[in-house]
Order: sequence, then structure tokens, then C-alpha cells
Amino acid sequence: MVAVCRLPGQFPCWDPDAPGRLGLLSVTAADPVFAAAQRIARRAVAGLLDDPTDGATHLHRAGGNPQWAQGRSVCAEIGGFQFYNDVE
Repeated sequence: MVAVCRLPGQFPCWDPDAPGRLGLLSVTAADPVFAAAQRIARRAVAGLLDDPTDGATHLHRAGGNPQWAQGRSVCAEIGGFQFYNDVE
């Protein structure tokens, strides 16, 4: 999972020149915000939370037009991101 998140272009926050990258790298398991995020993620993975993205597997910033999204239908738009559940 870490390797996928850190692939070039996947999540700009991991880019070497991203303004918040050093902050991300300094987070530890002792951080209470990180611990809360982990609890929420565990509940989501276990299927205990509603999925507002309707099973989306792909997303991009609203207003963007990546090639993979062409001809696909947006299934949700949340926080400036468009989500898709019809990408193979």
C-alpha cells in the first residue's frame, strides 16, 4: 500500500518538493490524529461505515481531465474530488 501511495503522480503530498511532505514523514503511531485516522480506516475497511463514493476505485481533482476518466461517469463529488466506480 505504501509503495502505491508513493508512486509519482499518485498523491502529490508525497512528491519530493511537496510543502507538507516533511510533516507527513514525521508522523508516528503516537500521534493522536494519526491514531484516530487509523481507527476510522479500520472501520471503513471492515465495512462498518457508509461509502459516500458508492464503491469508487479512482478519483481526481474536480476540474481535471485525466485520460483514464474519459468516457467514465462520476459517481460522487466530495471535497473538490470526483470519484469513479466504473474504471476497470
